[in-house]
Amino acid sequence: MVRVHDQQKSCAAFGRSQIPLSAAPVYPSNGRTHSPFFPLPELRKIRPEVKVVVSSGYSEAETMTLFKGQRVSGFIKKPYTSKGLAKKVKVCVG
Repeated sequence: MVRVHDQQKSCAAFGRSQIPLSAAPVYPSNGRTHSPFFPLPELRKIRPEVKVVVSSGYSEAETMTLFKGQRVSGFIKKPYTSKGLAKKVKVCVG
């Protein structure tokens, strides 16, 4: 696991790693809407086959509208446990 706290560092760390999956957290951006922490197109430029799990405290239906037309492997609602995340990763990565 590699933890990063901004878009530029996340893409750089991802590019240097062999990580098969990325968690894409979603955060409030202006109090009324929310946005992904980093854009999936940037990750797909680095590694097109990457699996992505979206995590959010918002509902899955509402959150997934942000990723319409993008290949997302799964969703996990915040807050989640490490056990719950591990199970989701295992399902997505295979």
